[in-house]
Amino acid sequence: MTPVTFDPRVFKVNDPPCSKCHENGMDFHLHKNFSGLGMDWLQWFCKNSDCGYYINVEIL
Repeated sequence: MTPVTFDPRVFKVNDPPCSKCHENGMDFHLHKNFSGLGMDWLQWFCKNSDCGYYINVEIL
């Protein structure tokens, strides 16, 4: 039996482009149990701090 090796290229994805400035990709933070309220959500944000564009998505 051939051993299975981990290939990190399988998990490499491109960040989506920013909808506002179109110059940078978006990154995200995962917020678990936000402020102790039991809410989990993602915040996508532009990698350019001068842009300031973000999208909040609640995980149900």
